[in-house]
Amino acid sequence: KSQLTTGSLNMKVFAVLSSLLIFVASHSVRANGVESVARNNDSFAACLFIHDLQDVNQLPEWLAYHYHVMPLRNLIVTVNPRSGSSPNHILDRWSDTMKIEQWNDEDFVNETEEGYSQGDEVVRQKQFNVKCMKTFQERGER
Repeated sequence: KSQLTTGSLNMKVFAVLSSLLIFVASHSVRANGVESVARNNDSFAACLFIHDLQDVNQLPEWLAYHYHVMPLRNLIVTVNPRSGSSPNHILDRWSDTMKIEQWNDEDFVNETEEGYSQGDEVVRQKQFNVKCMKTFQERGER
């Protein structure tokens, strides 16, 4: 539990610092007349595995940060089926500003892979990450 608390604290401190950086960067960009990062063709793609309700609760801050700083424009998400929570109400708010795909087990789980066993979240997450990264690579998205 102490790791989760420390991680949450670090995330909050990092979010505050990143907000300051965003303000400074946007002010600087306007002053120099340089095109902002969000307006050029640079973008960022991410694979997000949501484990539990805590992940869902941190999702709005995570999306806002990565949208503005990276800039995140392509996202593939999956949710642990045993989490009992859904991020849909949060993801829907971002659907007009970035491309978001939600995957379920049928999209990436390979039950024939060596080491796979039903309910093994480590293998499931690995399979998701591999399939998601390959998908972005095949599409040429970044």
